[in-house]
Amino acid sequence: MYDLRPKESCPCFDNLAKKTPEQLSKLLVSALKNQIEDLKKCEYKDPIFEKGLIKELEKAEKQAANYGGKK
Repeated sequence: MYDLRPKESCPCFDNLAKKTPEQLSKLLVSALKNQIEDLKKCEYKDPIFEKGLIKELEKAEKQAANYGGKK
């Protein structure tokens, strides 16, 4: 298999290392929200896992809000 995505924008360590903590925090919030939405649509629901994701989302949103206040 070959990854044909552009090297300058594909999700890899080097590209993530170039992002600011604020950008990474926003990416985490977005990823957690999408995971929770996908889990709700999943045929095999796991309420314990969903609760854990929601807790992580709350922590990530607080962290993202802290970055937003430093502008």
